[in-house]
Amino acid sequence: MKTDAFIQALVQDLTTPVVPVAASLKRVMPLAAVSTAIAFLVSAGLRPDLLASGLKPTAIKVGLGLLLAVGGLLAAVRLARPDAAIARSAPLLLLGPAFALMAVAAELVTGGAGTWQSRLWGHSFLVCLMVLPLLAALPLIAALYALRHGASTHLEAVGAVAGLGAAGIAIVTYGLFCNEDSALFIATWYLLATCIVCLIGAVAGRVVLRW
Repeated sequence: MKTDAFIQALVQDLTTPVVPVAASLKRVMPLAAVSTAIAFLVSAGLRPDLLASGLKPTAIKVGLGLLLAVGGLLAAVRLARPDAAIARSAPLLLLGPAFALMAVAAELVTGGAGTWQSRLWGHSFLVCLMVLPLLAALPLIAALYALRHGASTHLEAVGAVAGLGAAGIAIVTYGLFCNEDSALFIATWYLLATCIVCLIGAVAGRVVLRW
């Protein structure tokens, strides 16, 4: 029996309606994203010079966050199927890092490479590494809840890409507050914080998504 036919046979035996993973994500993720943004920005506030000198770096942060969120959640939907192949979702996972690398390359070309060390470390990298995973907590919980409607055979991978999507949402929110302007800083510490969230998601996915 083919996988699709087997899944359909299982669905017909269920007494409760099946909620597709994509539909469940569409229902819970906007609420988690908006709740996270409101809670953080009401307490921390927007970057004061957001519409002036902060517009370009903030656009880079928001762009990176959106690419990570979209890529991670789309990959999660794909991997939620029992017949999913991890390799097929790889291009979605590279969207954010590729964007970050292009931003760094453009900065080094236009701004020179002589001050890369100061731009790399900035003045708030520890804050970034602590706050971003915290902001990703609610979106990650929401994503894992929605993904429980799936039947993945790659639990850690699904949890990790759910963490990628959650980290993207956190980056969009934090990026409206953060006043670090260097693309090198953004690419390094934002993506490192993203890796932390992905690791947490992988561990949580192994437990939460088991079926």
